[in-house]
Amino acid sequence: TLAATLHPGMTLSGPSLIDDLLSRSLRSDLFRLSGLALLGVAVAVALSGLTLRRKAVAMAALLIMLGLTFLATGALRIPITLVTLLVFPFVLGIGIDATIYLLEHHSFSSSGEILLGEHLRPLLGSTLTTLMGFLSLLIVPLGMIQSLGILVASGLALSLLVALLFVPLFAPRRSG
Repeated sequence: TLAATLHPGMTLSGPSLIDDLLSRSLRSDLFRLSGLALLGVAVAVALSGLTLRRKAVAMAALLIMLGLTFLATGALRIPITLVTLLVFPFVLGIGIDATIYLLEHHSFSSSGEILLGEHLRPLLGSTLTTLMGFLSLLIVPLGMIQSLGILVASGLALSLLVALLFVPLFAPRRSG
């Protein structure tokens, strides 16, 4: 611990020790928590009724979503805290929905165009309502909570874009 490195018999307490312990823990927990969430979603995708190729497309889209969310965290200069650490399971668990929906319920033309018809509006609506729910966290007067709202909303918006752009390019074609 920090105290042992300063002086063998010394004990520290207070905010500085907590900050040090949390920052050390976050470095390892970020990848462990994201990995566990990714594994859980991967198991759910594996158990879905999708074909093997569509499962692979879903998982590739998921990894792209996760990578873009990590990039957004850095681009927005939002520090990783215990609260913002929750972004990754949210984005993994909720962000995959549009991809699964497209892979399960929609056909594609031979050029890859999504044949959504009447389904595009509900897909956009369901994603946007969830996104707006997380953006409502901006009214909370705590920076960590506001950051959580911004990051989850950004991650969900990126997830929808990945689903709409990536899935038609790589999902196997089927008619009607």
